[in-house]
Amino acid sequence: MKAKYSILFLFALLLQNSCKDDVEIKNFYPMNIGTSWNYETTRYFSCYDSVGKFVELFHTYALKKTIIKKDTIVNSLKLRQFVTTHYENPNPYNDALYYKEEKDGLKLYGESYYNGVSSLTIIIDSIANYNFSSNKKSVNPESKVKKDLSSNFIFYKTPIVEIKYPIIENSEWGYYGGQLKRVIKKDTLYINNNPFSCYKFEIVDPYYEYYYEWISESGLLQYEFQTSLTNWIDNDVIIGKIKTHEIMKVTSMTIK
Repeated sequence: MKAKYSILFLFALLLQNSCKDDVEIKNFYPMNIGTSWNYETTRYFSCYDSVGKFVELFHTYALKKTIIKKDTIVNSLKLRQFVTTHYENPNPYNDALYYKEEKDGLKLYGESYYNGVSSLTIIIDSIANYNFSSNKKSVNPESKVKKDLSSNFIFYKTPIVEIKYPIIENSEWGYYGGQLKRVIKKDTLYINNNPFSCYKFEIVDPYYEYYYEWISESGLLQYEFQTSLTNWIDNDVIIGKIKTHEIMKVTSMTIK
């Protein structure tokens, strides 16, 4: 009788542990419809002439909101649609990404995007004053979105693994063409003075000097990247070199 109870206890323990792992995998990233994130994005441009002399420094600032809208069926797959509204001046526009969270990872299966021309307010900065916070131009997050999702839809034959499960420090996998994504470490990020436990990810590509993402059980909290020097093109003519530094931070969120 004791042996029978011991076997039952062992089976229950194994079942409990397997369920615990399954819950951790399925619930790491928020996937409920109605979940939303508000972000602010600042992009800095350092421009140099053809001989490497600094020319000017300017930046753009914009708000955007991502919301999990609905489920949609694509190629017999049930995907969750993440719609992002870019509140750029003068006309906001939308794009969308289509995700599915599976046991081995959060996977991106497709995208639909606005194919027009966006327009951002450009703010010129002096090299002596690298404090951009005082130079932000306001954008109206309630302005009407005039450019809706177009028919520009791309479905990936092989989905892109955004996060590989289980999340293990120093693990890495193939990302977009030629890129590598890896888990750097566990980290803590402060949003409005509130600490969020998260993982810091790195995207490796020769185009970037660095590219980091901070992702938690509350979703994508922040990314920051800086490009290598690339050609500065004006009217299809290379006039020098340019380096881009971009930071996107979540300002508020609603997790369903």
